[in-house]
Amino acid sequence: MQHARSRSLVYVAALATLALAVSANRAHAQAWAGNQGEGEVELGTAFQYSNTIMWGEQYGRVTGLPAQEVRTHLTVEYTPIDRFTVGATLPFQLNRYSGRQTGPNPGVIFAHGTNDDGDWHSNFTDLHLDARYQVLQGDIALSPIIQVKIPVSDYENRGYAASGNGLFEVGAGAYIGKLGVFTDNLLVQAGYTFTWVQKEDGGGEATEAYSMHHSDASLVFGYIFTPSFWAAAGTSLLWTHGGFDLADYPDADPILKEWHDPIASRRAWSVNVSASYSLTDTLALTPYFGAVLLGKNVSNAMTGGVNLTWTYLPEP
Repeated sequence: MQHARSRSLVYVAALATLALAVSANRAHAQAWAGNQGEGEVELGTAFQYSNTIMWGEQYGRVTGLPAQEVRTHLTVEYTPIDRFTVGATLPFQLNRYSGRQTGPNPGVIFAHGTNDDGDWHSNFTDLHLDARYQVLQGDIALSPIIQVKIPVSDYENRGYAASGNGLFEVGAGAYIGKLGVFTDNLLVQAGYTFTWVQKEDGGGEATEAYSMHHSDASLVFGYIFTPSFWAAAGTSLLWTHGGFDLADYPDADPILKEWHDPIASRRAWSVNVSASYSLTDTLALTPYFGAVLLGKNVSNAMTGGVNLTWTYLPEP
């Protein structure tokens, strides 16, 4: 009986763990936690493409700025005590900007980072750590969560081929979910986190004046078709609470022009879909796709990938 209950919870957890395909890195974030001794190892790969920068009202969308990313990640999760799950994710990335180096339009920012030379550049980027505790069980699950992002290499954080912002981050929030909405097999989950971001000191006082703290909200709908197959669709919103507005770029200080990437104020609304098929009792394959549809100071990133997940369930 205990083993069957653990298996059903793992299905719910797998369904709630929607791959956030449009983010630079994937982290597990959900309302459900495991039972004592349960674990999970996941290996995933994804390809991301963008060719347009959304610069808000003044510049609109600027095309002809193609960038590509190949991202591989390894995630390990473990539940040392009932309802308390910890996890770690380490990504490895290949990034390339394949557009023009210069252009006739002074309002368009062309190649401007050391990686924007047309070649692929590789990095281990940021170690993601998270911990969640499921405080509510039953019809509704609720889990506060703490997330930490630690850069593990001195990668380039400027230009279209940048691997990330290179800044230390700490976030906290909560996820709430319910399985059995209208029908026994439908799941709904919503989540919110606020993230504190380290100040960028590369440009001295000029860049340290900008706060990059941000809020992230998400909503996921999932459906369990069979014990071996489920699908999910979701949407997410990123909203920075400060940062440098690229509308001010033409008249900005040269230091801010040089360092505008890691301090840019960003807004992004994205959608994503995923599905998962259990190859065995412990092995599952999950393809996914995501895209940024609207935003400000962000690219129109489109991402497709697949994750292979092995789940460990101790004997009852």
